[in-house]
Amino acid sequence: MTQKYYSFNQYLRKVFGERVHRLSLDPGFECPNLNGDLSSDGCIFCNNQGFSRYAAQKIDLPQQISKSIEFYRKHMGVKKFIAYFQAFTSTYA
Repeated sequence: MTQKYYSFNQYLRKVFGERVHRLSLDPGFECPNLNGDLSSDGCIFCNNQGFSRYAAQKIDLPQQISKSIEFYRKHMGVKKFIAYFQAFTSTYA
């Protein structure tokens, strides 16, 4: 079966020649769908605990990055990484 789309994973493998693991970071930003401005229930598509290993733990970004790199190098043998903001980042920042 042929894929009907070109995934970001495929793109990264083509550009860098190997797996590039995405590190989802929690910068601690608020979301109006969680803080009570619009709702406090969140969004139907949003599972913030599943997005980042450090969601809502108040760990600074350099520490999140270094701990994540250490974890994925040790457990998955990943050598290259790309960091991005995931949890609660789409609105107030």
